[in-house]
Amino acid sequence: SWENLCFYLQKVYWYFRGKGKEAEMRPDAAAGGSRF
Repeated sequence: SWENLCFYLQKVYWYFRGKGKEAEMRPDAAAGGSRF
């Protein structure tokens, strides 16, 4: 549903917002973080 989609997108947004700098420093972090 639309509500579940919004919740998922918000969850992904905050996840990458918090892990963005770490992923830039560690290339393997981006690959591991993409698997939910």
